[in-house]
This record gives sequence, C-alpha cells and structure tokens, in this order.
Amino acid sequence: MRELAASVRVITDKSRHYMYSQWLAAVLKQTGSLKLDRIEALFARGVPPSFVMPSPSALWTELTDDLGLIASTPAHVIHDQLFTMNNRRGTSDELRTLYDDPLGQLPALLDEIRDYWRLAIGPVWQHIRALCMADVSYRADQFVSGGIARVLAGLHPSLLYDNSRLIIEDSQKDYIHVDLDGGILLAPCVFSWPTLDISFPSQGSKSTDRNIKQAILCYPPRGIATLWQSIPTRSPAPLHSLVGATRATLLALLKLPATTTQLARELDISAAAVSNHLKIPKLNGLASARRNGKTVLYQRTAAADALLAIVEPGRGGL
Repeated sequence: MRELAASVRVITDKSRHYMYSQWLAAVLKQTGSLKLDRIEALFARGVPPSFVMPSPSALWTELTDDLGLIASTPAHVIHDQLFTMNNRRGTSDELRTLYDDPLGQLPALLDEIRDYWRLAIGPVWQHIRALCMADVSYRADQFVSGGIARVLAGLHPSLLYDNSRLIIEDSQKDYIHVDLDGGILLAPCVFSWPTLDISFPSQGSKSTDRNIKQAILCYPPRGIATLWQSIPTRSPAPLHSLVGATRATLLALLKLPATTTQLARELDISAAAVSNHLKIPKLNGLASARRNGKTVLYQRTAAADALLAIVEPGRGGL
C-alpha cells in the first residue's frame, strides 16, 4: 500500500514526473477509464489515514495481505481517522460516503484499489520488488560491517543519525526528532523519490507518545533511475561466442536484480533452464545470488559490467 499511495502522489505531483516519465506515459493511458477521485483524496493530499497504510505484517508482503488488514478495520476507526484527516485538510466530498458509511463503502474502496493496482503497479511489481529486495540486502551488508549508524548515514540526504536518535528535515525545513527506543522499520519504496517519509503505527489515533512506537521509515531504494530504463531485447553479439547467446542475454538483463521466474518470462524459456544457464556466470564471478526468504535474486557483478563495457563500449555496459 505504501507503493500504491506513493504512486498516486507521483501522478498528481508534477515535481516528481521527471524520474517516473516512462512509467507515467504508460500508466496514464491505462488508468484513464478508472474513477480515481476517492483514491486521490486518500493518498495524494498529505499523510493518508493509517487504516489504509497498515504496518507490514511480514518481510515481503503482497497487496492481498494489506487489503486483508484494511478490510478488518473497525468502522469507528475509519470514521475517527477520516474525521481527523478532514479537520487537518478540510472536508473532502470524495470521502464523504466512506465517512458516513465506513463498512458499507469499504468494499467499493478496496475494489477501486485493486483496479488501480492491476493497471498501474501490477505490470512493474516484480521489478519493483526485486529492486527493493536488493536494497534490503545491501543495507543488511552495511549493518554487518558498520552497524545501524552506517545504514542510516547513507539512507537519505535529509536524515541524520545522532546518538540513537533520528533527525529528519521535512519539506518545510523543520526538524523531526525521533528516539529509537521502540526500534525502526526500514521500508524501501520505489515511488517515494525524492522524499523520505516517517510514520508510526499509532498515526491517526489520539496517542501522541510517538517515542515508544516503532518508527516506519519509507525511503527511495538505490537504483530507481535504472528501473525505468528499457529492458534489453538483445544480447551483446560479441559475447555470444564467449558465453553463448542465452547467457549473454541473461547478463544484459541482470543489470537489475531478478528472479529466475522473471528471467524465464523475459526469455520465454523455463525457470529451470534459466537456473542451468546461470551456473556458468556464477561460477566465473559474472553473476551473484542473494536469498531473501524463499526468493533468490540474481544480479550481474562488477566484473560482468566491465566485460559488457568492453564488448559494447558505446553502450556504457548496457
């Protein structure tokens, strides 16, 4: 839901269009027939109510997980949070029916969210998820080598970590101080660029003691710009004779992390065949594999980047 909310903000905020121009060109055509008034009222005008932004229930969740949590929200919680939001932003006509009849209108809202996701996020979801998985692996390596201070030091320009506290500069040039007594949850979000967002599970409730709640830090993962570049449709010809046409194409595709399922879909071969072709690049230091739970992400190494830059120097290593 954080990706979905941030993507709606991208559509309505022209200052974000530069980074997402390729995605926008496709999405605006696809979603033109959808009624997005209620979704935009929820997500595009400041901080959304927390009932539509549930805390992640696992390391890697799917849309159905979040929608299940939203569907179980009690009517009084929806009513109270919309009341608070309306007082903060002004009365919203688009959300009035949901405010007046929370449980009666909630199924329709969930259907609108599913329709938007299917057209706007679904087609690129696997690539988004792979990029976020790669970022989490990178942050984990940083934590092992330098602790939380090293992880947070390079997370975002507006973030400072000082003596177990986060100091965040917001869009109004004010500073938010957050004690980390309750811990912190890092949530990479592709559509959040260029901002860093912080929220708390209690947001929207009457509780104001934020220091004892776990902070959720939503930040742009590394490599966003490469995500929207066109996926190579051909492999570098000079590399064919060295590693074979299929392996050369795999190396071209692995500029971004990907699973065997994704690669199989791109090459129109079986996932087992992809795994077999990846053995040689892995053994020779041209591809690496990282496991996140049950998912394995493959990506080409710096050595493969250098090799591709040599065989096709004009393309800058694809």
